[in-house]
Amino acid sequence: MPFATQSLARFRLVLAGATAVVVALTAGCTTHRTLEEVQLKDDGAASYTGAVYIRPESLAYGRRGHRGGFEAAYERYRGEDTQEVDRNHYLLLDNVEISGPQTATTRVKIDHGHIGFNHLLKFGRFYEFEPMLGLSFDRMTMTAQGSAPGSPLLTEVVERWGALVAVTPRFNLNKYVGIEARISAGTDFKRSGVFGTNFSMLLRPVSGLTLKAGYYSRSQEIEPSRYASDLDAGLQGFNGGITFDFR
Repeated sequence: MPFATQSLARFRLVLAGATAVVVALTAGCTTHRTLEEVQLKDDGAASYTGAVYIRPESLAYGRRGHRGGFEAAYERYRGEDTQEVDRNHYLLLDNVEISGPQTATTRVKIDHGHIGFNHLLKFGRFYEFEPMLGLSFDRMTMTAQGSAPGSPLLTEVVERWGALVAVTPRFNLNKYVGIEARISAGTDFKRSGVFGTNFSMLLRPVSGLTLKAGYYSRSQEIEPSRYASDLDAGLQGFNGGITFDFR
């Protein structure tokens, strides 16, 4: 009997140990980690733009002064935000990750350029309408820094070509002052997209030179790769710009 009792006790001990191992392995296998996108909303992100328009005489037509031409532009955007990374969630950029729970400071830099065909349509003395279709290039730098001690700095640089379309209705108070609203939308060739609006006051101190000041809003989604966090950026704020119009 003592031998049987000892054997039974050993069997129970082994069974308990095996059960604990199975439970631990099962818990480890069922723990699901979620890859979060970088979410950045900045309502005070200033931006700056510069553009050159070339409208040769050969592309002018009609008594109202309609004129085709070409547009080349550069736009600069910067934004910053904080994001909560929950438990079993993580951010991943360039094969480096931040795991929750902690707070991450996220930043984005967008340098945008485009060239395209621009068409200026005039309706009387005051109204103009300006559609544009072109090719764009965006260079975006995303960073994320966790609040936990020793948390790494995540950085991902994405460069994308894409297509861009824009329309600009404009009202000229006189030859020196006007207002306009530019609406643009674009996509790259990897399923990312951008939509923007820009409302500006216009000041033309001399012929061919326009200074702009106003308010903009830009929403941009970026998919860097299958194995990195996507970016969902919403930026808005003051916009200042300068344009040169050669005719």
